[in-house]
Amino acid sequence: MEGVDTIMGAITAARRRFINAQGVSCTLRRQTAVTPALAYTSVSLRAVIHGDAAGVMQDGWREGDRVAEILTDEITAATWPAPPEPNDTLVTPDGTLTVIGPALALRDGGALCGWRLHVRGP
Repeated sequence: MEGVDTIMGAITAARRRFINAQGVSCTLRRQTAVTPALAYTSVSLRAVIHGDAAGVMQDGWREGDRVAEILTDEITAATWPAPPEPNDTLVTPDGTLTVIGPALALRDGGALCGWRLHVRGP
């Protein structure tokens, strides 16, 4: 089983290298209160945002929707309430994206290593 463990760890390491090299700095936010004032919980992370996801459109997808991929590293370290949920926002250098559907867990064998998000925004 040692070889299997090495391969599974390599998948997480490769995903981490890719997101750290190609991703942009973002903030993932969730509104936690409305009154007496708006309140948010947030975590800084890196995300790779794929362009127009029309080629992978499913129910609820519109032209211009995108896919964002994030790691679990920052979310876990910040004890942010995972998984990302619909209506959470991803604040990017180019604007704010809203998470539309449930997050898809990205796994390396049995270990959770990231999330794929259906996002919509500018």
